[in-house]
Amino acid sequence: MTLREALDEGIQLIQHSGSSSPNLDTTLLLSAVLGVDRVYLYAHAHDSLSDVYLEQFQQYLVRRKNGECVAYILGKKEFHGRNFMVSPDVLVPRPDTETLVDWALELLEQRSTPTNQTLRVLDACTGSGCVAISVKSDFPGCDMIACDISKAALEIARRNTEALLPQDGTECKPIHFIQCDLLTEVQGIFDLIVSNPPYVPSDQIDQLSVEVRREPRIALDGGTDGLDLIQRLISQAASRLHSGGQLLIEAGSDQTGCIQQLFARSGFVDFTLRHDLEGRDRVFGGRMP
Repeated sequence: MTLREALDEGIQLIQHSGSSSPNLDTTLLLSAVLGVDRVYLYAHAHDSLSDVYLEQFQQYLVRRKNGECVAYILGKKEFHGRNFMVSPDVLVPRPDTETLVDWALELLEQRSTPTNQTLRVLDACTGSGCVAISVKSDFPGCDMIACDISKAALEIARRNTEALLPQDGTECKPIHFIQCDLLTEVQGIFDLIVSNPPYVPSDQIDQLSVEVRREPRIALDGGTDGLDLIQRLISQAASRLHSGGQLLIEAGSDQTGCIQQLFARSGFVDFTLRHDLEGRDRVFGGRMP
């Protein structure tokens, strides 16, 4: 069987499973099996695929057909230019969350001056650590704290930190991880708090795609209206930010009005939002006066 034939069969199999991106899924899986990039597959379309590689590829295809996402199959997901380790213990990083990272970096650059003290940043509900690590990588001078209620998620985040951040201590201090429910065990005052908390209403979880339902429910379920954790986070963050400090939260586009009210109720001003890649309200921000 040639690479082209293997791809065609894989695409057909995954299409029948309801995947929204069967071509991409198939090429990513075969690329991983062979240890090559996707361009190689098309440049060598008529090369033969050995039985060993074919067997592994078919195993991956069956897992994908059964609703397991490509990221969990391969154990990694690209985010903000870096490959993050993922497992069913963490939410899969998504491109829309890069909006949160980019906005955080903008704010840190604006607040940074040669005479500034080190800016303190907190990433709440860190999961795989993709937000904390991406911000720390591009703004190494900040003091980064990351917290999550899940011990298993924090282990993944620590492993990603070891793989993606300098470990010699010369370029940046390591990220400090804390296991806790939102900010309950976090000490000190911060210049910036960022979070991608659970915000899907409980009764909508079962309506999500099969692959999303395989992700940890604790990282998805935001309670009856999806705002349980967001409400608590905004309230807690208000007392953990310096004057002028800012809070950025990723949430659902249909929650904009409620979130704006929650920010105002806790004393935040200058409510602002950023859109995701499809133009939907996605990241919400406010500043403490």
